Amino acid sequence: MTHKKHVLEREQLEEDRQQFAEQYAQAQEQFRLAQEQFRYEQQKDRESTERANRTAATEGYLAAAKLLGSLNLAQRLGAVYSLARIAGDSPADRAEDLDAVEQVLADLERASPGA
Repeated sequence: MTHKKHVLEREQLEEDRQQFAEQYAQAQEQFRLAQEQFRYEQQKDRESTERANRTAATEGYLAAAKLLGSLNLAQRLGAVYSLARIAGDSPADRAEDLDAVEQVLADLERASPGA
C-alpha cells in the first residue's frame, strides 16, 4: 500500500506540474497580449495628440493669416508673433511660417514712412 500511495502521489505531483506549466504559459500569453494592447493604445494616443497638435497649429495659422491682411498694424504684428510661436511649436511648419513672417516684415518696412 505504501508503494501504491507513493505512485499516486507522484502521479498527482506530475499532474500538478503540468497544470502549473499550462497556467504559467497562459499567464505569459495574457501578459504578452496586455503589453501588445498597451503599445497599441500608446501609439493611438500619440497619433491622436499629433493630430490635435496639427489641428491647433492649422487653426492658429489660419487665424494669423487672416490678421496678416489687416490694416491695423497691431493686429499684423500680433499675427507675426503668432506665426513665430507656431514655428517654434511646430517644426513641420517652421519654414512656411518664417517665410510668411519675413514677407510681412518686408511689407511693413516698405509701408513705413521712413522707407
